[in-house]
Amino acid sequence: NLDIMDVDMKEFEQVQNAAWRRTREIAPPAIVKNANKNLHELELVNDVTIKFRSADEPRSTQGISPCFFWIDEARDVSTEAFEVVLGSTVVTKARGIFTSSNSMSGLVHAMYRAEREAKRETPLHEFFFFSSFANPGADPEFIALLASTMSPEMYRQEIMAEFVALGQGRVYQDWSRD
Repeated sequence: NLDIMDVDMKEFEQVQNAAWRRTREIAPPAIVKNANKNLHELELVNDVTIKFRSADEPRSTQGISPCFFWIDEARDVSTEAFEVVLGSTVVTKARGIFTSSNSMSGLVHAMYRAEREAKRETPLHEFFFFSSFANPGADPEFIALLASTMSPEMYRQEIMAEFVALGQGRVYQDWSRD
């Protein structure tokens, strides 16, 4: 069996159920051997199993040796969750994807900064940045409407996929005494 692990973050139960439900909706029935709703696992006819797990509960990923993993909202992942997930990939040498909005805090930015500073001939990690406009499924008019509600810094971070030091030293990003 080959395992594919999807690790989600915030409000995990809601996200997990939505990801689980959406995956079941789009997976052609001819490729699904078994769908276990209690375990949130989808077994395919080629013996690949997709397992949905929570980084809020890092130990839920133990015992899984995935051939591939995906961590969504990676900027919010704890050090413990990274260590548990990446530790499970040592044997299989699994490759993975971290998706997230950019943030100057958290492990994703630390990994990005360390990789840039190391200047290795063969990098350990590769980083790709795509603005919301690069998403072919996103409505440009909706993105523009959304952008009109944001500060310039928030726009650069959330829409343009740039690392921005949002709200450094402030509780609320857009608040000032002026």
